[in-house]
Amino acid sequence: GNLKVQAKIIAHSRTEIVGRSSTVYDIPITPIATGSQTTWTLRDSSSGLPGIVVPDESSGGLEDVSVSQRDVTLTFNDTGVEDGDEVKITLEKSVNGATQTSTIFEGTLTNAGQSKNVSLSQGPNVVKVKALNEGTLSPNTAGLVISHVVSGNGSQDWGLSTGETGTFTIRAP
Repeated sequence: GNLKVQAKIIAHSRTEIVGRSSTVYDIPITPIATGSQTTWTLRDSSSGLPGIVVPDESSGGLEDVSVSQRDVTLTFNDTGVEDGDEVKITLEKSVNGATQTSTIFEGTLTNAGQSKNVSLSQGPNVVKVKALNEGTLSPNTAGLVISHVVSGNGSQDWGLSTGETGTFTIRAP
C-alpha cells in the first residue's frame, strides 16, 4: 500500500535549517518503523521545487541484521502468488578499502525460491533489492532469508513499486 509520512524533525531547530544560505538541506531521518537512518532532502520555496524529497532507496520493509560468520546463504522467493515479480539484488562490500558491488541475483522470483552463497566482508555489507517490475499483482512482494543471523530478523519481506530499491545492512564479524 501507500505509506504516508508526517516528518517530525527533532534533532534540528527551525533556525538551524532555515538559517543556512543554501536552499537545499540534507537531513538525517530515522523512521520509527525501521530504525535505519536515511537522508531526506528538504527544499525551500526558492529552489523551485519546495518540499521534502524522499530518496528512492529506503528500507523497503527490510531490516539490518548481524550474522555469526562471513559465509552466509541468502534465499529469496515470491511469498505470494507467483506473478512474475522481477528483482535485482546487489551486494556492496569493502574489499581492501575499496567498495565492491556484485549482483547476487537478477531475474524472476518463484515460490520455490533460489539460494545464493555469499561471502561477506568484515563489518557492514549493504544489500539492495530493486524491483524491476510488479508482476501481474502490485506491488513487487517477496521474501529473503539470511542464514546465521544472531541479531535482527533473519526472515524478511518487502513490498516495492517498480523502480524502487529496498536497502539493508548485514554486519559480519
